[in-house]
Amino acid sequence: MTINSLDLKYAKSVLIRLKDATNAKKSDLFSIVKSHQVLDNLLEALENDGYITVEENSVGPKKYSISLTPKGKAIAMELKKADDIASGRSIPKESISVELPRELYDDVLDIIGNNARWKSMEDYVIEAVKEKNEKENPGKGSVKRLPREER
Repeated sequence: MTINSLDLKYAKSVLIRLKDATNAKKSDLFSIVKSHQVLDNLLEALENDGYITVEENSVGPKKYSISLTPKGKAIAMELKKADDIASGRSIPKESISVELPRELYDDVLDIIGNNARWKSMEDYVIEAVKEKNEKENPGKGSVKRLPREER
């Protein structure tokens, strides 16, 4: 059974750190991995699995340039999103729910129909309220969007 390098300790943190760096040095990763040997083994495993490239300078003292491959960038971006969600810095749109008064619920469902993916829920709610107001008070009043800071 082969272990994927992403299952190794520190692998996810290293990929997230490399996400914003074009060419990182090994020393940039010592804040995550304190041991030279552990870092070397991790970098070798990540490189073998195609997540990073490690290039050694051919001139002067031994220095390494570490960067993400396209595969590594894609994984790092998803790991960063998951990290943001887990730490509470971000909430995925799918988890946001809206409670509607019962009298608006049927109106919203009528408006949404099968086109729910083309507009935001807020747009549908505004349309439902406008239609309900128009039915109850023809020609009077309108619904306006509040600026984001007032919502």
